[in-house]
Amino acid sequence: MKRHSSQLHGQQGAALATALFFMIVITLLGLAAMRSGRTDLRLALNEESRVQALQSAQSLLEDLLLDADNLAVLPGSGYVQSCYISDLLDASVLAAKQGFDCGSSSNDASVLSDGPLKKYGYTLIERESVAGSDFAPVSALRRGDSGAQFKLASFTVLSGYDRTMSSRAADAPEESNFAAAEVSQGTYVKVNSVAGVVTE
Repeated sequence: MKRHSSQLHGQQGAALATALFFMIVITLLGLAAMRSGRTDLRLALNEESRVQALQSAQSLLEDLLLDADNLAVLPGSGYVQSCYISDLLDASVLAAKQGFDCGSSSNDASVLSDGPLKKYGYTLIERESVAGSDFAPVSALRRGDSGAQFKLASFTVLSGYDRTMSSRAADAPEESNFAAAEVSQGTYVKVNSVAGVVTE
């Protein structure tokens, strides 16, 4: 009878040790799953922020291209036609990080319509020279048009959207840190004559 009782106590101790072992293993697996889930969530949020910044920069670019006044063909080439930096962004940081330089003399807020994109946006519209000339022949774009009747004015349009902490101006309100994106597009404007400019 005593022998049977001691064997029973020994078995109960083994069951307790086995149960504790499995509890520790399950707890460690649960902690690992939580950590992995937290990392995956952070990666997903970072990707969402990056895509949102890219879409915002693209929206700014389309906003600029849709307004014909932004691509008005003026005399000459090789100059910045308009430039804008939001008051919430630090111009010196943008110049250092992105190589974006917008002199205060050409800071033109009228190139963007009022809205949420203007709050963290910066833009640049530059009139480009083409092989040292103010205009490119129409044949540079497509066949079928007479180069004697039309010329092409070349523009580079750049837009950026930056909500990173490092790019905020000193007096900008503190918010959560988000991503930044910058897009650029070259475009031609077809013109048949420009007031005050000889195209031939």
